[in-house]
Amino acid sequence: MGLKCYKNADFLIFVINWVIAESKEDAWNIWFETYGEKKEDYIEDYMNPSYWEELPLSTTLNIEISNDFGLDSGKYTKTIEEWIKIYGRGLLCSTEY
Repeated sequence: MGLKCYKNADFLIFVINWVIAESKEDAWNIWFETYGEKKEDYIEDYMNPSYWEELPLSTTLNIEISNDFGLDSGKYTKTIEEWIKIYGRGLLCSTEY
């Protein structure tokens, strides 16, 4: 199974997360691994795998990078497929962090 990009959103607090993962469940696990949260605290929450949306590889995503994680700081526009090639599996970005 290849890598894909998934996003979820909690519009009550205006947070959107984009994660590169193999599945919705993998995206869920990556989010918890990244932030150190407990799954049992989020089972009925927007973090539940059923809330993760798979984005087509051709989707364009604009990201503003304020820290250097392989690219210089700035604003970048790339397709999901290009972001996957750059970063691989893991949290791609979040409006919260």
